[in-house]
Amino acid sequence: MTLEQVWECLCRVTAVTFVARSATPKGWNGRGSGSVTLGRERPGVITFTEAGSWQPDGGRPLRFRNIFRWSMIESKGQLRLEHLRFGVEHPVFLFDLAASPDGEWQSVSPHLCREDCYSARMSVQSDHLALRWAVDGPSKQETIEYTYSWNET
Repeated sequence: MTLEQVWECLCRVTAVTFVARSATPKGWNGRGSGSVTLGRERPGVITFTEAGSWQPDGGRPLRFRNIFRWSMIESKGQLRLEHLRFGVEHPVFLFDLAASPDGEWQSVSPHLCREDCYSARMSVQSDHLALRWAVDGPSKQETIEYTYSWNET
């Protein structure tokens, strides 16, 4: 799938679900779901404002809200993902995704946060994007599987 085709899918997203699993006793385990509101900053840049409910295994539901920024890097044929937890002017770079020979999109290089290493793979399906994060470090061995879906019109 081309960068432009993946971008068209990103621009249709309306909902998110995710499952977090950890191999460590203190890790995050649970499920979340919510809505995604798209913001269009400028051509080739969109924001996902995600809001919903997170249900940790054995715990009470919690509300969540995240803002992510997706950008096309057309010169490289890549997508960039940033977390805007500190605001639009102070994004936290997560990773760039590039098409791989198997048809999926994968992180070009891992994101290092202290001792933890974040990487991702994304596949495009007929009605959703599946984005799988892996977080590995001395105290983390986690996967988060996001499903970004849209309503067909």
